[in-house]
Order: sequence, then C-alpha cells, then structure tokens
Amino acid sequence: MDTELSAFWLFDERASTFDMYSELYVNDTSEFNENVIDTIGEELWSSNLFIVDRVEVLPKYRGNGVSKLAINEAIRLFAGNTQLCALKAFPLQFEGAYNDEKKALDEWTKRLNLDSLGNCEVNASSKLKELYQSMGFNSLSNSASYMIRQVN
Repeated sequence: MDTELSAFWLFDERASTFDMYSELYVNDTSEFNENVIDTIGEELWSSNLFIVDRVEVLPKYRGNGVSKLAINEAIRLFAGNTQLCALKAFPLQFEGAYNDEKKALDEWTKRLNLDSLGNCEVNASSKLKELYQSMGFNSLSNSASYMIRQVN
C-alpha cells in the first residue's frame, strides 16, 4: 500500500493469489470486505496482508508439527506490521500443476511424494482446515477454503 499499488494489481500477478483478492477485499479497492471484518470480529487499521502461499513438508517430517512451526515462524519473521494472515486450505496433491500428467517433476517435487497424501480431496481439505483452525485461523464465512487469522 505504501507504494500506492492497489491490492487488485498485486493479487493479479499470480493466478494462485488472484482468487484470494475477491474473497478478502472490496471490489476495486484495497479495503477488506465485510466477510473479513465479520470473521475477525473487528475493524482492521491496515489493509496489508501476509499470505502463506505454500507449505511443503518432506514425508519423513510429516505429522511432527513442522507445518505449524513453519507457518508460525514465517508469520513472526515476515508479517511485520500486518494485522492479518491468510492462507488457503488446499491440498497440494490436487494442484493442477502437479496433476497435469505428472510429467517432468523436479527432484524436490518427487521427494515430496504428494501421492502418499491420499486421493480424497474432501478428507484432505478437512484435515488441513483442522490443522489451521488449531493454529487460530478461521474460515471466511463465504469460502470453503480461505482462512484468516489476526497476527498483530
């Protein structure tokens, strides 16, 4: 906001964040919409936002709280004066780029072994939402997968 870029132009840079704009902000503005205010329960003094775009954990570390630790540490280190953190409870094994023929996977993606995470999107999404809710994130009232939490 300090650079006078609108939130719309910032979110339009990447397809993965563009949908988040319409879920969080009033159209054509850089102000949070009523769903955000209702979910948080108060007005926010800043429309800045910290987004956790991806959390990738190697199989041998899964189930040990590494995701929680990584998210909380990222917020602590990088959120700055931001009042709000957002993420999407979307399992990576169902991401289009991963599923498109699973061709030419790079070494890191192979090591993630996303196929081992299951093939039921409803169950996988529910598990992610439970994890994020245990960290203080709340679902937006109009969205099945976007979640927010106050951080400062």
